[in-house]
Amino acid sequence: MSENVFLILGFIVFAILLGFIVYLIIQKRKNSGGQQQINFKIFFILGACFLPAGIAISLSSDNNSFSVLSVLGLIYLVIGLANRDKWE
Repeated sequence: MSENVFLILGFIVFAILLGFIVYLIIQKRKNSGGQQQINFKIFFILGACFLPAGIAISLSSDNNSFSVLSVLGLIYLVIGLANRDKWE
């Protein structure tokens, strides 16, 4: 029973800290003025790195399931290629 209390307390503390960090990020962006441009080429590069790593991990595992890295890499590749005209 006491383990569940510590687990719930840990989640509450984590949520408070996460909320505080998000609040600080929002305040910093408001104070900086203009919007920053997103570099979509980075999404393509991350996708090109994550996809092969995810495939290698999924092939080396026993259950032959698609790993999270390969799915994330595929999503990043699609985002990067869809916004190819905005690359810096």
